[in-house]
Amino acid sequence: MHAMLISWSLAKCSCPSWSANTDESALRIALASLDDCNSSLHWLLGFFTVWVVVGVALELVFVIWEYVEELHDFRRGIVHPPDMPNRLLFVLGFVAAGLVALGVGGELYAESKISTLETCIRKGNDALFLLLSKEVQQLKTDNLELEAKNLGLQTDLLNLRKESGARRLTGKQREALRKALKGVKTGMAIGWNPEDSEAADFAGDFFSVLTDAHWHPVSRLWAPNQKYGVMIGCIEVECQTSPHIQLLKRGLKKIGISATFITFPVGDKSLSPPS
Repeated sequence: MHAMLISWSLAKCSCPSWSANTDESALRIALASLDDCNSSLHWLLGFFTVWVVVGVALELVFVIWEYVEELHDFRRGIVHPPDMPNRLLFVLGFVAAGLVALGVGGELYAESKISTLETCIRKGNDALFLLLSKEVQQLKTDNLELEAKNLGLQTDLLNLRKESGARRLTGKQREALRKALKGVKTGMAIGWNPEDSEAADFAGDFFSVLTDAHWHPVSRLWAPNQKYGVMIGCIEVECQTSPHIQLLKRGLKKIGISATFITFPVGDKSLSPPS
C-alpha cells in the first residue's frame, strides 16, 4: 500500500482529493484537520449570529427612542419648526442596520462553507471505510492462507509422527508380517545406512521377522540412501514380476508400512560396502 500526498490547506478549509489508495494514516490526519476547521466555522457562525442579535436589539432601542421623542412633541401641543435630525440616532441606527446586514451575510457564508466541508468529510469517511474494508478483506485472506499452511503443517507433523512410530516393529506387526511371509523361502538382503543407529535397529526388526519366516536374510550391507522410509530394491523388471517381492509388499501393507520400490540395473553395486 503506497501513501499518497493529500493537498490540504487548513486556512482555506479546502477539501482534499480523496483516493481509495490513500494511506490510512494520511486519511485520518486529513479528517482530523477537517474536523478542526469545521469547529472553527461553527464558531464563526456563532460570531456572526451575535452581530445580528446586537443589531436587532439596537434597532429596537432606536424605535423606542423615536417613539418617546414623537410622544413628547405631541404632548406639548405647540406647533413649532421641525427640529434638526438627531445625528447620533442616525449613526447608531445605521450601525445597527449594518451589524444585521453583515451578520446575516456572515451566517450565509459560514453555513455555505460548513455545508461544503461536511460533504467533504462524508466523502473522506467513505474513503476511509473503503480502505479499512479492503484491509479487513486482506486480513481475512491472509488468515485463510495461514490456516491452510497450518493445516498442511499439521498434516506433515502427523505423517512424521506416523513415520517415526514405524521406526520399530511392534509385537503385533512382527507376528502379522511373519505369518504373511511364512512358507516362502528365498534370499533377501537387508541394508541400512550404518551412520543411522535408529535405522540399524529398524533393520534388525526386519531381519528377525524374515529369519523366523525362513527367508534367509543377509544383513550388514551398505545402503547410503538419504531418503526416509522403507524401500524395496530389485533388479529392473523383477519389481513387477517376482512373486516374493509382491508378497513382501502386501505383507508390509498389511502391517501399515508403505514401501517404495527402487530399481537397480544388472551389475549395480550401489549397495555394496565401500572398499
